[in-house]
Amino acid sequence: MHSRKRKSYSPRYQDDDDEEDIWEREASIAASSIRHIKPTPPNPYAAEMDVLNNQYQILEKTETDLQQELAALEASLQALEQEEINEQAQLKRVEDEYLAAAQEAIALYESRLKNTQDVQLDETITISNDTPYLKSDTQLIKEIKRILQEWESMLTDDHVDEANAIIDTTVRQYRKSEFDIMDLNAQISGLEAKMQILERDRARLNSLPQILPILRSETETYAADMEETAKKIEKLEKDVLRPYLARVVLQSVFYPLYASFLTNEIAFVQSYLKDLESLYDVSIKQRSYQQLTTLLYEKDASLETLQLRSLETLVVVNPSSSSQQPLLESAPENTESDDKLLVKLIKGLLKKALKQTAKNTTDLSLAEQIKVLQDYAKMQNQKWHEDFQSCQEAAAELISLHRRLSDSLYSHSKSTEELIMVPKPYTTLQEELEFRTMEIKTALSMLEKVIVMQHVLGGYGSRTNNVWVSGSEQQRKEIRI
Repeated sequence: MHSRKRKSYSPRYQDDDDEEDIWEREASIAASSIRHIKPTPPNPYAAEMDVLNNQYQILEKTETDLQQELAALEASLQALEQEEINEQAQLKRVEDEYLAAAQEAIALYESRLKNTQDVQLDETITISNDTPYLKSDTQLIKEIKRILQEWESMLTDDHVDEANAIIDTTVRQYRKSEFDIMDLNAQISGLEAKMQILERDRARLNSLPQILPILRSETETYAADMEETAKKIEKLEKDVLRPYLARVVLQSVFYPLYASFLTNEIAFVQSYLKDLESLYDVSIKQRSYQQLTTLLYEKDASLETLQLRSLETLVVVNPSSSSQQPLLESAPENTESDDKLLVKLIKGLLKKALKQTAKNTTDLSLAEQIKVLQDYAKMQNQKWHEDFQSCQEAAAELISLHRRLSDSLYSHSKSTEELIMVPKPYTTLQEELEFRTMEIKTALSMLEKVIVMQHVLGGYGSRTNNVWVSGSEQQRKEIRI
């Protein structure tokens, strides 16, 4: 409607509508053509390229991981090599320290052991007495023995008994002296009191001469009191003074003297313990030095023995073989050391031994070749054990079969001691025949006796004939049976 109005009002609007219709028709034609076009199938090469790209990324990641692992392994190998070098250096340092300690010990005891007698061969710890160290070592042993004997003599002395005797004597003397002092003090006090009483009585006599009877009675009373007092004093001395005096002696004399004695004994024992610890340390060091020296001797002897045995083995294995000549002639005189020659000999022996392993060991080092040979020996040993075990099992099975067969055979045999393979009816018939034969022999012997009796007794001929006929018939019956 709107378009029609625009057409009626203005021709310009009519041109615009025509142009719009043309665009709409072209758009509808394009849409219909697109709907009728078939979709393009996917490219197979593009999918394969995606798969290859993914695999390439995975391979790159794996390569990176392997390179990192290789770097870590190389670092570990370097660390192990460095650790091996450090251990070898430490071992060398320890060996040097032991040697230095041995030299120091020799220098330390050399001054103390100068005046000792010469070393006897039966006192050394090694094969021969050929070094200054061994002489010093033997002298050190003598010095240790001397110190121990000195301490033993000191410990076996009777100084303990002497000290106890001195303490007992001192206690008795002190007790006697104290008692004497107390007695003297009591006598002095009594005399002083008596003097005072006499002075007082003399004054009374001078002033009062008429009281003599009173004085006589007082004197008698005083004498009685003195006697009673003397008894009390004696009892007091026995019951109180002497026990307390013994306690005072223990506390004042015995305990201090015994404490001093114990202090001296403790100091003596501490000195003895200190010397024993010193001797123990010296003995331990001496033993370590002896062990080190012995190991060094054994090392030298083992190296010489190893070289000699290697050469002997090389000669004994094949003395006429031409393969051994290059090993002996390849080293000119005075050009290589004994160690290099020994290494070459070992390589030659290893080469000959490794031929049996059927492995290519030309690129391996000497240690690796020895390791391969050891592994091969272990494998052969294991194989031999397995074969031996299988042989043992087969032997056990054969023994079992033999036992079963013997049991089955002896069950049909006549005897269990020896194998007699005959049918059982045959053995039964043979036994029956033997039994019948014995009966026939018995009957024949009886007939012979009867014939003899017939000749002796002529009158009984008919009876004998009857007996003989009956015996013959019985014999025929038995044989028929």
